[in-house]
Amino acid sequence: RRTQKKLDALHQASRQLACLQADISDDDRIEVLKHNIRDLTHNLLHYDVIEIRLLDPRTKELKPLLADGMTPEATVRVLFARKEGNGVTGLVAATGETYVCHDAANDPHYIEGSLGARSSLTIALRDGGEILGTFNVESPQLNAFSPREVQFAEIFCRELASALRTLDLLLVERRATATHSIEAVNQSVSIPVDEIGRAHV
Repeated sequence: RRTQKKLDALHQASRQLACLQADISDDDRIEVLKHNIRDLTHNLLHYDVIEIRLLDPRTKELKPLLADGMTPEATVRVLFARKEGNGVTGLVAATGETYVCHDAANDPHYIEGSLGARSSLTIALRDGGEILGTFNVESPQLNAFSPREVQFAEIFCRELASALRTLDLLLVERRATATHSIEAVNQSVSIPVDEIGRAHV
């Protein structure tokens, strides 16, 4: 019953992730999403150290979206979606498979993210077959992530990926609309200018 309650709370709370209000700017919309991610990760999943990176499909670079509790070096670290040389985050982005690091001191893929971390959990943010980025949490305890906690985190990541996709499509649509508006204005301005030019030939 306790597990079902948490699952229900997770599904309900995850609906808060995407802010689709029409009266706020794109930058504010992104900040609201980041605030909601932090709130749900801390208060529902009870993780204090989190890092989310988004995958650039062109360069394969994993660019930071937000980081709480990570060292300054980890926050600015350049990572790519590759199986080797880019830590657990790069490995997960390259394979799409969830990775549980049970003992950070003895894991060849682990690169320090937070001071004193002894285990970590990294999950690919997937929308269908496409990998959008990675979700990483760390703990000062060994073997901190049970199969049930992994399950909860994966459910959360599905909701997070959906919110990221919705936000991305919305921003793309708004940019396209703005571009069309600019083109329409330019065309309407160019007509009389062309006519004036012909009149003086």
